[in-house]
Amino acid sequence: MTKKDKIERKKKSTKGQEVMKSLDKENNISMSKAITVLLVVIIIIVIVYFVAAIVMGEITFKKNDKVATIQYENILAGSTFKQHDKEYIVVYYDFKGNDASEIDSSISTYKSVTSSKALYKVDLSLKQNKIYTTDKNSNKKPIKATDLKIKGSTLLHIKDNKVITYIEGIDNIKDYLK
Repeated sequence: MTKKDKIERKKKSTKGQEVMKSLDKENNISMSKAITVLLVVIIIIVIVYFVAAIVMGEITFKKNDKVATIQYENILAGSTFKQHDKEYIVVYYDFKGNDASEIDSSISTYKSVTSSKALYKVDLSLKQNKIYTTDKNSNKKPIKATDLKIKGSTLLHIKDNKVITYIEGIDNIKDYLK
């Protein structure tokens, strides 16, 4: 290899290096543009999500003053004999039926008396309670939940897990709760 060939080869390699440097600069510029576009798209998506969440009510900036309360008064018929009280009353009726307001009123009056026993309510319109209802003869001496055959509005007074009083009919229930 002659000196002339070496010089030409060096010029070509220098031109090649310049071309490579130029391509690297272009790649770096296009890569930074792609990253910038990607970040802008992500920021726009996040902003749209938060605006939609605020509009739809998923995100609120109001202080929640509501305190969660657990009610123990409404029970399922299947838990009639599982209450922890030694003595209590269970009233079975349709919460949305014609007699509901009268029974609710009697229950409120009963509870206002300080010496009242614990009282539980069972909504007979609930699907889970339908298996304990009947259109025929009711069982007035149930020993356990599976023995329950409730016919319409009914009141059970239970002491030591035994039914001591079984009352049917709205008027009889109202009289008992006085």
